[in-house]
Amino acid sequence: MEKYLYYSTSESNVDSAFLLKDPSEELHVKVTKISPFRNAHSLVWKFSSLFGGGLFVEYQLLKNGVVVCDSEVTNWMLSFPFMSRRGIYIGSCRTKLEERGRGYYPYLIAKIKETLPNRDYYMFVDEGNHASIRGVEKAGFYRYATLRKTRLGLYLIKEKLSVKSDLK
Repeated sequence: MEKYLYYSTSESNVDSAFLLKDPSEELHVKVTKISPFRNAHSLVWKFSSLFGGGLFVEYQLLKNGVVVCDSEVTNWMLSFPFMSRRGIYIGSCRTKLEERGRGYYPYLIAKIKETLPNRDYYMFVDEGNHASIRGVEKAGFYRYATLRKTRLGLYLIKEKLSVKSDLK
């Protein structure tokens, strides 16, 4: 399955309050540093993120003190040579199964963009994950390209799908 690259800038921010099905819900965003020793993935990503400034955190969306959605966030990495140096990668987003369809995913993405302003933002979405595609588009992203992964683990642009803007 191919991965699509989605791209957004600070100029395309969306008011996060309008993304929720029930805007009266009391939600909180918590940001925590990710231990590089949590698993092999975390170790590799933490090491790679050091070349771009060392940002490697997890954003959690809490409802009544319980995590309903989370996402890992990192800055420029060696694995993503197409990213600008001021780029932020938002990835490995997860929403609890019973909480899906309430707008938490695009809400959390919008909150990430609000707390890390004036950047370029990148996300990968599997081509068949229609719910994620709707979520990232609601959060102000547009599909930019199809990616391919090399044997060395680098993600390269296979085909540009949009001419809306060029990556910096």
